[in-house]
Amino acid sequence: MTMEWKKDFEVGLHDIDEQHKELFNIINNLMESINSGRGRQEIEKVLKFLQDYVVDHFKKEEGYMKKFNYPGYANHKDQHDLFIANYNSINRFFEAWGASDGLVDMINRWVSNWLSDHILKVDKELGNFISAKI
Repeated sequence: MTMEWKKDFEVGLHDIDEQHKELFNIINNLMESINSGRGRQEIEKVLKFLQDYVVDHFKKEEGYMKKFNYPGYANHKDQHDLFIANYNSINRFFEAWGASDGLVDMINRWVSNWLSDHILKVDKELGNFISAKI
């Protein structure tokens, strides 16, 4: 099942929203690949995307937080750091054992949960805070 981008996911910062849409697209591509039996072939592409994504996206969000003196910075950054730690664990598993159906499922559940939990709660709070400041 794919995840549909909805207006509810918008945090109100165009560049952040566009990056979130990219993440939705990569996970939806992974889901389509799983449904057509090609999920294992997509893992390397997804992991490479996530590696690049976290560097740029988290840097951008954390830059906003610092610029606007966001009071929830420490908690938000902790969640980013946890995402990176989880990514590193999954990537090490992939490098050691290669692609597997279990790894495909793990990546899909992990990122899907991130999309719904982090964006809809933590990132929305950041967006609301910044919108009130602008």
